[in-house]
Amino acid sequence: HLRGQYFLDSIADSVREYQRAMAEAQRHAGRDRAALERDIAARETALANLVREVADSTRLAIRDVIERGMAAELSTQERVRRIESVVGLTRRQALAVDNYRALLLEQGYEGDGLERRVADYHARALRQRAQLISQTESNIAAHAGQDAVWQEAARSGLLDRQRTMRRWITQPPLNADNPCPICAPMNGQLRRMGEAFESSYNGATAEYPPLHVSCFCAVGLEFVEP
Repeated sequence: HLRGQYFLDSIADSVREYQRAMAEAQRHAGRDRAALERDIAARETALANLVREVADSTRLAIRDVIERGMAAELSTQERVRRIESVVGLTRRQALAVDNYRALLLEQGYEGDGLERRVADYHARALRQRAQLISQTESNIAAHAGQDAVWQEAARSGLLDRQRTMRRWITQPPLNADNPCPICAPMNGQLRRMGEAFESSYNGATAEYPPLHVSCFCAVGLEFVEP
């Protein structure tokens, strides 16, 4: 769910808008209801396939960037640049760009001056999104790797599952907005290996951080009496 939100919004919204426009045009053209429903169903199938194809290819591209970054082959800046090349703006960001263009037009900008300012605004928004994706995906990879090490240690007998607990740790110094309302009530929460942590704020669950985009929480081990 966390990663899916990166990729689907803008393409799904744009294709749905096209689908609705075509359906409306066909309705006014006098097509019968059954034919229209068949056409809409076909377009919905095409939409699902298109979103799945784009989302899958984008995820694979980002995964490759993150994996190479974790192996120290790519700097943070290079990771962001490469992610920029495979993702677009979210729907909210695209609307913000349109609103910025409208504001500039109201202020009298036009021609090359207008387009240059809009292009700069678009580039900043895209870089912000790429940085967010790089940060979050790297965080996911790091915590997944840590959890895999602990699970392997438990399987090999180096960790006693009956005595080993995992503690959720919020880290306020890392971010002005951290801990957020979602993670704040989870601070100090204990779970056995393989059990999910849960936020009392909104019911969100996760076996390890990040629980959401821009989550800076961590998990540590704590040993208890059986």
